[in-house]
Amino acid sequence: MRVVLVWPPIRLPRVFAHYPTFSAIGLLSGAAFLRARGFDVHVVDALSMTGRLNLRPDGGDFRHLGAEVEEVAREVERVVEEGAGGRAIVVVALTMFSEMNRPHETLIAATTAAIRGRLPETPLGLCDFHVGGMNYFPYDARRALGVVPAADWIAVGEAEPSLPALFARLAAGESPAGLPRLCVREPTGALAWNPAEPPTPPSIDDYPPPAFDLLDMDEWFAVQAEAIRAELVHEYHLVERQLPLMTSRSCPYRCSFCTNQVMGLPWRAHSIDWLRRELPALRARFGVDRFMFLDDNINVDRKRFRELVSFMGDQRIAWDAVNGYRADLLDDEAVAAIKVAGNTKITVSAESGDPEILGQLIGKKLKISKVVEIARICEARRMPLQVHYIVGVPGETKRQMNRTLEFATMLFEQHGAWPLLQHAIPFPGTQLFRDCEEHGWFVAPPFEIPGEVLEQESVIRTPEFEPGEVMRMKWNAQRLLDSMQQLAWIEVGGGAADGCLACTPSSTPALDAIERALERARFLGAREAFLGGPDPTLRDELPEIVGRARAHGLERVTLVGHGRGLVDGERGAAILGARVDRLVIDLHGADAPTHDAIAGVDGAFATALAAIRRALSADVAVEVRAAVMRDN
Repeated sequence: MRVVLVWPPIRLPRVFAHYPTFSAIGLLSGAAFLRARGFDVHVVDALSMTGRLNLRPDGGDFRHLGAEVEEVAREVERVVEEGAGGRAIVVVALTMFSEMNRPHETLIAATTAAIRGRLPETPLGLCDFHVGGMNYFPYDARRALGVVPAADWIAVGEAEPSLPALFARLAAGESPAGLPRLCVREPTGALAWNPAEPPTPPSIDDYPPPAFDLLDMDEWFAVQAEAIRAELVHEYHLVERQLPLMTSRSCPYRCSFCTNQVMGLPWRAHSIDWLRRELPALRARFGVDRFMFLDDNINVDRKRFRELVSFMGDQRIAWDAVNGYRADLLDDEAVAAIKVAGNTKITVSAESGDPEILGQLIGKKLKISKVVEIARICEARRMPLQVHYIVGVPGETKRQMNRTLEFATMLFEQHGAWPLLQHAIPFPGTQLFRDCEEHGWFVAPPFEIPGEVLEQESVIRTPEFEPGEVMRMKWNAQRLLDSMQQLAWIEVGGGAADGCLACTPSSTPALDAIERALERARFLGAREAFLGGPDPTLRDELPEIVGRARAHGLERVTLVGHGRGLVDGERGAAILGARVDRLVIDLHGADAPTHDAIAGVDGAFATALAAIRRALSADVAVEVRAAVMRDN
């Protein structure tokens, strides 16, 4: 009997946290598992079946992603009728983008109804196809089946342990009622639910790689390229053939906010031998540029992780760990190997800068010092580092939130660890959700809150904080950090402050120190360099410094100071010829007596005006800076 697995179109919120084009990996893993056990498996993937992304508005803050519902139903009908005698089982996948606690926000009911309309006699059900590394939102299976009347059953959780027995019964014309983690609509209309857990295999080496070959992978990668350009693949903006994969499933840790705890599954990993065999084969078969490992926690086993990193480096197989690493299980040797292997960045989770919050409320079992240590290592190795933080956890005070935001700012300023700030989101099934429900901390009944709001707004109110306060603190910190990343202030010296009342004396650093500062600024993501002094235009090497800034990839160079060197014909021509974009110049008063008195130099006002005219004549933008003092 033919089995047709359907990845439906999805309604995608404007703000979302995961990777829609990677999320069918659970369905493809289930497809491979079933095929290896003799089933005739076919896949209809709404996201790639037409070779186009089809991203369009779909009401409110949602967008439609993938083929239209009727297109999917027609394709399912075609695939079924191609089989022997048209006998088939059809399964529609549930996804983290089609959460069944809010079925009206999904296209599950519409897709299932459209398929049922074309195939009224075909066994038709729903399945989670959950794999570790993807958020999982638990739901009432009987209620979900009740709002999808076209479906005969729902299989909950990981697919591999459950589906073979289910399909064997369906193929034999028997009722699947009573199988573990299955809700079945009986002929009477009653819904029979067995919540028992199926046995979880201790090893996943018996699982074959996801059945990517059941898709047209050229079309799949073409759609992925559209998704990258549309910024649907977070943080990855280079169009590559990126293939998602799991090297392990689940996580042994149980942080209070993480959906990993929902299924309670043990951590299981493919052996290095399995990975050595399958990864090169997948790369060769599908022309993969980069593997995107979706593991919940890829470096749980240090020895296995070192072997994996070493193998990937030796084979020059580029990869990234999308969900990040555990900071206290990384060291200098691992970071060096990760860089050699072609990773674009390292991501770890600090969650909080307050040890009390981290240990007692979040349960991270992580020392803040380990995050600082890995930040130092990554800076020394020039390996980009991202650090996740969460604010607005129940029990947290505003002072503790500020401590986290200050820690995030410090770690970026001192070591270049780019912070990813998030507010606490109480996902169903987590301890955080249960705590909010028990203490009445939700701002409204949780499932009456639109799903897209969870990513955009805090929905937690406690005696210590209001939701609006959490978001204001988060966004104020984010704006500060954005400006710190974009702009780099670099002291280059160039003349003493003399008797200037508005200036701060500074040293004149050596060229190699400036070179290191420029390189670090670009590593941190700066796009514009501010060269300060008090008057950088008086430094003889300024044209060379501007050239070095350009060579490091800085897009704009701004000079900040008095601009006296621009008045000198030869010096000014050399400076302006080095491609300066902007001059920020000091004017301490609206007339010569006021300005000259503050500057401590006779004729300084006339010199400043001459410098402004010289810059404007060379099409260099000019901004005037005035320090407000009692004297002016």
